[in-house]
Amino acid sequence: MPDGDGRPEDFYMRSEAEVIEQVAGLIEQARDLALTTRRAMLAYMLQMVLLDIEELRSDKPSR
Repeated sequence: MPDGDGRPEDFYMRSEAEVIEQVAGLIEQARDLALTTRRAMLAYMLQMVLLDIEELRSDKPSR
């Protein structure tokens, strides 16, 4: 099976850490786009999601 060709099976073959990193990267891009288009509330909400992802990365609940 080719690696990274976008098929759903590829998603399931990745480790949890790889998936978290990929999702975080996409959310960071969306946050940056929201900031450049003056969508401050959206950027804020995406930043909150990134903080939750950071909590997942460290496995230490902050709340």
